Amino acid sequence: MTDAVNFVQNFLTASNIERGTFIYDMQPLDFKNIVTKVFEEHKDIAKEKGLALEIAVEEGDYTMKGDAGQIAQVVKNLIDN
Repeated sequence: MTDAVNFVQNFLTASNIERGTFIYDMQPLDFKNIVTKVFEEHKDIAKEKGLALEIAVEEGDYTMKGDAGQIAQVVKNLIDN
């Protein structure tokens, strides 16, 4: 996703949250899998910028209930910043 598309998507999400019209898709999910997937998606981008992107997660149960898409977006935003 390009920076411009990501910016617009974040803006629209924030706008919907402020208006109270955003609907979260709360489902059981594995937080570790989401974070790992986002890191894998960003490894090549980081490498192109001369950065190393690594993740170290202890073994355990990372099951939770949440909106997988929104959690992934937060992790992407943290990595991008």
